[in-house]
Amino acid sequence: MKRARIIKGAALKTEPFVPEHFIQNEAKKNTIEKRKMGVSKKMLKTLADELKLPYDDEKIRFSKRLITHYLNKSKKQ
Repeated sequence: MKRARIIKGAALKTEPFVPEHFIQNEAKKNTIEKRKMGVSKKMLKTLADELKLPYDDEKIRFSKRLITHYLNKSKKQ
């Protein structure tokens, strides 16, 4: 049997109850939406290989940032 530990009320930290912190479906939905709007480096490399375009890591990073920014901007409008 475990022993109960007694503490004073002043030692407790109280925070307001936020129901959204306990809703798992909403958190999963947000991460799925973020993944749909993003572009991966692997996807860009595969596309460049299919189109037989030369690329390096710097070009892939720039393209990823550019496309992700464009998708986020078009989503907001």
